[in-house]
Amino acid sequence: MLTQIVGALVVAAITTGIGYAFNLEKRVSQLKPVKVQIGETPMPKKDADAFWDAAKGGGWRRISVQVTFEEPFETQPVVMVALKRFDLGDFKSNIHRIGTRAENVSLKGFQLYFETWYESLVFDAAVSWIAIGK
Repeated sequence: MLTQIVGALVVAAITTGIGYAFNLEKRVSQLKPVKVQIGETPMPKKDADAFWDAAKGGGWRRISVQVTFEEPFETQPVVMVALKRFDLGDFKSNIHRIGTRAENVSLKGFQLYFETWYESLVFDAAVSWIAIGK
């Protein structure tokens, strides 16, 4: 009797496992491929004096650089940017302000902005980015 119960449980377990594997294979085959591109972009140096120097630029300042993907996407990708490194200084309040963002995202690339405000001094920065799409 015990042997029959154990045998029935083994058959049920194997049947369930096969059914799960079949359903998993079916779901995986329906996944759509995505394209992922990553990169690092430094803050531009050319014509950046007003951005670096708070006395020259004052208030809100920003500078941008065009980022071009190695391969164009088929659909507009989602882009995430994050500061990777920065060299900051502040001659008055010792408060450091820097921001970055991606705008005008297209199939071929995006505009990457570095921003700062008030008396913050930004000498250098770099951004890591990731773009995900098809």
